[in-house]
Amino acid sequence: MTTFLEWENIGPKFATRGQILDLGLYLPNDIEYVHTVRTNRSLTEFKLYEVSMAQDLPEMNQNMFANLLCCKQLLNAIYVINNRAKGISEYIERNKMDNSQKSKISKLKEEKTELYGVKGEALKYLYGENRINLEGYHTIGTDRRKAYLFKRQPYSFHNWAKEFSVLTNNHLGHLDKYPKGEPKNKLYGIYEAKGLLNKYIDEYINNESV
Repeated sequence: MTTFLEWENIGPKFATRGQILDLGLYLPNDIEYVHTVRTNRSLTEFKLYEVSMAQDLPEMNQNMFANLLCCKQLLNAIYVINNRAKGISEYIERNKMDNSQKSKISKLKEEKTELYGVKGEALKYLYGENRINLEGYHTIGTDRRKAYLFKRQPYSFHNWAKEFSVLTNNHLGHLDKYPKGEPKNKLYGIYEAKGLLNKYIDEYINNESV
């Protein structure tokens, strides 16, 4: 069994289960992996399968399709929880001096921390799996904190660099504050989105990594 050290060395014949889904194909659960890949993108070693063993996606209703762990669904789920976390931040900022809001704000801070944690883990695995691109990093705000910019059209997300090892030295410039992206349709409610992302993270920790 070969362990590839860079995605560029793999070629089109092999892919992870997630990458195969992104191609609009489906890999039956009984198919065994044939190689692994470990790169400087991630400490995780991912399983690779022969793309030739994949099948066309079976006919399925919208609810079944929404639960697939393909990039379109995962990025929309990240968008949902990111939007919720930003809304929490704005609420806290507006009400931080209101003593009657202290208990609520404390709970919201816990929720925001959890949501950003799920977002960071999902981005880490998607990038490690070569399913999203890293454009570089911005420095943001008066404290010039470094935030990596991840993209896969039509989505883009910043994430604080401290949550990752050093990924790139490509500085994209300074931003006074986080930019507001174009509004997008939400495929999920907040609990559905969080559940889908946790499912993806758990699958790669428990099943699709070596």
